[in-house]
Amino acid sequence: SASVSAMAGFQISDGLYIGYGYDRETTKLNNYNSGSHEIFLRYEFFKNNGKMTTPRFF
Repeated sequence: SASVSAMAGFQISDGLYIGYGYDRETTKLNNYNSGSHEIFLRYEFFKNNGKMTTPRFF
């Protein structure tokens, strides 16, 4: 709970997403840890292409 995080992601194609995240400690553990790097990949197999019934709730 005592950390600073940043995350960015991009949509490559219709159902493919890629991103990067970084997490850095702000406590004394920072002396023993240089942060955490994450790369994520997401693909949507089954997409719901139906109409949105209520645009207020998405």
